[in-house]
Amino acid sequence: MKNLIYTILLSSVVLWTACSKKNEATQTEIKTGNNNVIRENALPDGFPSDIPIYKDAKNMGSVKTSSGSTVTFEINDKAKAVGDFYKQELVKNGYEADPNNDKMSNDNQGVISFKKGGKTVDLTYKYNDAKGKTMLTILIR
Repeated sequence: MKNLIYTILLSSVVLWTACSKKNEATQTEIKTGNNNVIRENALPDGFPSDIPIYKDAKNMGSVKTSSGSTVTFEINDKAKAVGDFYKQELVKNGYEADPNNDKMSNDNQGVISFKKGGKTVDLTYKYNDAKGKTMLTILIR
């Protein structure tokens, strides 16, 4: 679990750093020397169609590496609603929920995990009182 949280945090930092650096208005993709791709306000190539996007979620960007993809969203809703949505929808789409999901989430934040076939989807979300928004990061491995 410690490695999962570290991976999510590192991906989020890279994503936020890339998105905060303004390139030319038309440039939304950065490719690094090790074949990582950072996209501002866009999903990574190959984003699974069986992972729903929360209504009115603002895509902040994505990072695609050889070990997986991370997408970060900003959502105008409370964290509990976001967590509950993904707990229901991913199970509907054939994902198996980690039995510890309820232990790892509360009304203001959470870390939840799902598996389907050889794919693992980890979601972290946290409500920001000052902004009135929830930040959601989806890690697909």
